[in-house]
Amino acid sequence: MQMKTCEYILHHLLPPVRYACLLVPELTLSILTSSNPLWHVPYEEAMTKLDRSDPWWAFLWPGSQGLSRYLLDNKSLIRGRHVLDIGCGCGASAIAAKMAGAMNVIANDIDKGKQLFD
Repeated sequence: MQMKTCEYILHHLLPPVRYACLLVPELTLSILTSSNPLWHVPYEEAMTKLDRSDPWWAFLWPGSQGLSRYLLDNKSLIRGRHVLDIGCGCGASAIAAKMAGAMNVIANDIDKGKQLFD
């Protein structure tokens, strides 16, 4: 029986990765890194285990790293504001916004298989 992409990735990513990114060491994320055995599985084999396409949300992308760092370094710009993170990927920027003092944060992406919170 195949697991859904999100379930499969999270099953293989626990526990969360502390210091997943040197640029944003404040964040602890459940993402795919080279220290994880799944990283080294050949692409074709990994795709046969997943029920659909690549789990792009399982990576901390460079743009998200930069934005997360900027938000945490400039908390006064975001404190008390409402934030909508469109194309949130792994949610790092949304998490950083909340850590920086945003009043309300909504993280949105198109991948239906990555819903982590109800």
